[in-house]
Amino acid sequence: MKATDCLCRLHELIQQGRTGTPDELACRLRISRAQLYRILNVLNDYGADVRYSRTSNTFAYNNSFKMSFTKVEFSFSE
Repeated sequence: MKATDCLCRLHELIQQGRTGTPDELACRLRISRAQLYRILNVLNDYGADVRYSRTSNTFAYNNSFKMSFTKVEFSFSE
């Protein structure tokens, strides 16, 4: 999975409250648990307040963090 696809999927799952446990989420994204926490730290650096709820078994944004993605396509011609 490309890094941008992984980040987009992570954001989507957090918004939906369907991440599952850290191990389940890492498996779903096909990354290691350590990589997952590095990505979550980057999100926190960008202003997201991401926390894990043991009662809900999901990660959640604890603020109104928004993120948008735009698809960039390149074409080359001679």
